[in-house]
Amino acid sequence: MDDNSFQSFSKMHVYFYGEDVSRLLELALTSVNKSVKKFSILDLGCGDGTLIFALYEKGRLGNAEEIVGVDISEDRISG
Repeated sequence: MDDNSFQSFSKMHVYFYGEDVSRLLELALTSVNKSVKKFSILDLGCGDGTLIFALYEKGRLGNAEEIVGVDISEDRISG
C-alpha cells in the first residue's frame, strides 16, 4: 500500500475516542503511577492524540516523563 492509500484511508475512516478510556488501561496506568517514579508512553497510531489527552484529563499520566505519539497519517497528526 503506498502513502496515498494511507492518506485516503485516514480521511475516509476517522475514529474518535472521546473521553472513554478502557478500564484495563486506566487500572494499568494507576498501578504504574503508584509503583514507578517516572515512565514514558509511546502511542503508536495516535491519530490526533485524543486518547492521550483523555488519559491526561483523567489524571492517569501523573508520573509520565515523556509522551510520544506516532501516526502514519499526516492529516490525523495535524488534526
